[in-house]
Amino acid sequence: MESALRKAANVLIVVLALAVIGGLAYWIWWGSTRLPVIERAPNWTLANIESGQQESLQSLGNKVKLVEFIFLNCPDICPTTTVNMVAMQEELNKRKLFGSDVVFVGITFDPGRDTPEAIKKYADTMQVDWKGWKFYRGTEAETQKVLADYKIFAEKQPDGSYVHPVRSLFLIDRNNNIRKIYSMGEKMDKEEVLKDIRQLAKE
Repeated sequence: MESALRKAANVLIVVLALAVIGGLAYWIWWGSTRLPVIERAPNWTLANIESGQQESLQSLGNKVKLVEFIFLNCPDICPTTTVNMVAMQEELNKRKLFGSDVVFVGITFDPGRDTPEAIKKYADTMQVDWKGWKFYRGTEAETQKVLADYKIFAEKQPDGSYVHPVRSLFLIDRNNNIRKIYSMGEKMDKEEVLKDIRQLAKE
């Protein structure tokens, strides 16, 4: 009887040890694959081009946000990025995440020319799914503040174009922390972005 109890105790010890080791291994794996927090995403308040109402980053709620900074007269980087995001939109729709858990945000840094009507036309041409997209436009002063807060240097040129950084695509988690910043345009790896979005949607 005593021998049987000793064997049972040994088996229990082994099971508990394996559980601890397995839990530790999972914790190490999760920590190594989890996207780090870069910094708190600066809040902003801008006009929603659909409703005309003032909305903030915080008003978007407990969702994962992918934020692009664009201007409509951009000849290459901005439209290429939006095309990639529309492709990701379709994948997220298949997983029933788009609009409910994930939103895409476009902020213009050329409010003088990018009117609400022009932005709507751009979005419709790109075939964005409005249930999961938000486009925002501010005054010149509001726009400059947002750009400064996000450390984006956008200098307007005499021909109306802008010199701006390629890395202007921000992945923001449900708690409004910036988790990753991506290159836009042809350098954008939409499969990487999509993978990161799905990961944050599970957190």
